[in-house]
Amino acid sequence: AVEAVAEETAEEAIEWRVADGPEAAVLSEQHDFLWGFATVPGSVAYRGAMFAALRAVVDKVGFSASWLELLHHTNERLCSWSTSRPDQPLPSMEISSTCRGAAFGPADLVLLADVTDDLAPKPRLKY
Repeated sequence: AVEAVAEETAEEAIEWRVADGPEAAVLSEQHDFLWGFATVPGSVAYRGAMFAALRAVVDKVGFSASWLELLHHTNERLCSWSTSRPDQPLPSMEISSTCRGAAFGPADLVLLADVTDDLAPKPRLKY
């Protein structure tokens, strides 16, 4: 039984290694957006269900899709999955479709080093 689990884990690892190519650049480049989106107050990150749905969407749509498109399809998948299930005393699993407001904004995705480089005084040219 332990060997079977180890084999499944190795197979899963190999399966996800496919995402290391150039097609994964868009996903890697924007990963902070997903984490910021998933952890905004009121948008609880359901690790198991959310990421299982996200992986299924990425398999179907592909790695070159934007995060907004991936999250839109993930939200649809979670909504249709939860529609047929009985009500439970848990927060909604639906992902909020917006990422705006005081809690989180585009400026939160900018690296502090990039901002300080832009604000640093530039040397003047001597004529």
